[in-house]
Amino acid sequence: ISFPFLIKLSHMQRLRNLTGLPVVNMLTWWANIGTDSYLDHLADGEPLVASLYEQLFRNKRVINPLDEAFTEDAYALSGNLSDHLPALVAAFGVSAAELSLLTQTTDTTAVIKDRNLNLANLSKLYRVASFARTFKLTINEYLSIRKLSGIDPFPVSPVIVRPTGATLRFVEKVTTIRSS
Repeated sequence: ISFPFLIKLSHMQRLRNLTGLPVVNMLTWWANIGTDSYLDHLADGEPLVASLYEQLFRNKRVINPLDEAFTEDAYALSGNLSDHLPALVAAFGVSAAELSLLTQTTDTTAVIKDRNLNLANLSKLYRVASFARTFKLTINEYLSIRKLSGIDPFPVSPVIVRPTGATLRFVEKVTTIRSS
């Protein structure tokens, strides 16, 4: 166990205390949506839990009928995000207008760089939608705070070794704005 790992772990614990979210959901803020099912060893009977990808995109309670573009193999996705808007709106729990804000690729605060249907882009979009919902922000509020504060809560730069710290700084900025 290294010191940087312990720092990230403490950041995650602080965020978990603030949100009450399960760790598996918070991990999507810094990594791709999980694609592997797993055994929940803490639940009675240790049930098999579907991957978050399956829960979001291959779940008839969320999307019915299922959109065939969302294949069982999340790494085999192809196409354009704009061809699957109803499925994305349902999976992310955002409005079509909010999804449009998230998929703009020309702004300097763009969440995604292109509109390709792939796991990386789905993960980036889900990350923001999940985070905004958790902190009761509209997508527009999230994007505005991000732009005005200059804080990207989910940096991907190899130079930034503590992306969890950036997330905490953003949450602190939201708290400061709300209290003013």
